[in-house]
Amino acid sequence: MGDFLAHLVIFFILFSVAGVVGVIIRHIRNRGDIRGLPQPEERYQLLDELRRRRQEGASHAECIQYLRSQGLRKGVAEGMIIDVEREQSPDLTSPKTLQWHQCSCQYPGNWSVKALDEAAGIDAGVTLESIGSAILILIREDDSSGLESLREEYTSQLRDHTTTSLAFWGDIPGAGEHLTGVHKKLKLPVEITVFKPDTSSMPFLLVDYWADEEADIVAPAFDLIRSTFEIGRQE
Repeated sequence: MGDFLAHLVIFFILFSVAGVVGVIIRHIRNRGDIRGLPQPEERYQLLDELRRRRQEGASHAECIQYLRSQGLRKGVAEGMIIDVEREQSPDLTSPKTLQWHQCSCQYPGNWSVKALDEAAGIDAGVTLESIGSAILILIREDDSSGLESLREEYTSQLRDHTTTSLAFWGDIPGAGEHLTGVHKKLKLPVEITVFKPDTSSMPFLLVDYWADEEADIVAPAFDLIRSTFEIGRQE
């Protein structure tokens, strides 16, 4: 039984890395040609211009024409417009409550809760997903090497990254690291936190992840989650 659980933990740790990237690409980015993405600073400027044009009533086709005139491929242009059209601020007026084993927190009303792996169910791991790039993952962990494995996997996805050691996530004590860098596949600056809370009950790992371009939008959501996150006794 112990060997089975150890292998199950390793599976979920590895699955979580692929799962987060998959969620971001499928659920958020949905762009046709990642290879043609502009550099981050240019992308920020184009996104701001798209937001302005959409607020002034420009049609989807007109925005495509504008981006194409800036030298972007059609698939990249379509993806950037989808990003802008799907942007949605977190609903903090009607928060919901997540209860997962001994953990609980409030989260925005327009975020969704999903099992990290549908076959294993929510007990093994759970995600909180925003409309945009942000995601929070909670994973059961019975292997002391889990935190290091996650850190190495996420670090390998970044270039030009920096690492900051953490002793707290919000008010929760523990150990972890905050990573910033440019995602090699998405080609966007991202921030990733991998953290193991210091708890005498069920051990688990925590990951939060978002793209820098949406930091201002998702920051209030993570403020809500962190400020209400509590760890009680194991059930």
